[in-house]
Amino acid sequence: MLWLPPGRWVAEKVAFGVHKVMAYSDAGSAFIFGSLVGPKMDTLFDGAGFIFGFRVLPAIIFVTALVSILYYIGVMGILIRILGGIFQKALNISRIESFVAGHHHFPRAKRNSGNRQTLYRSSESQ
Repeated sequence: MLWLPPGRWVAEKVAFGVHKVMAYSDAGSAFIFGSLVGPKMDTLFDGAGFIFGFRVLPAIIFVTALVSILYYIGVMGILIRILGGIFQKALNISRIESFVAGHHHFPRAKRNSGNRQTLYRSSESQ
């Protein structure tokens, strides 16, 4: 699907969106930590200026907070339904399989989901 022009276009748009979100995270890290995350650290430590606590952990916290807000306002539920529908059509799988496949791509999916209730209602073959 990604070799076809529509699939490639979707993949490029998703990659652009992820890059944009990570740029916001980097801007927030630069605001809080200043030159500890800037290019000055690379010159100071000869390219080894990447410090996990100043670059990676703020990005993880930012993305986790963003996903939590999206869950709270209901956007993630809609996105999971759309993704599950795409999986159902593209892979010719059952509704419950597509729901679980769409749900496991996102953080907090197991905690906030209706997986348990949905699995209780599913048939033995599903």
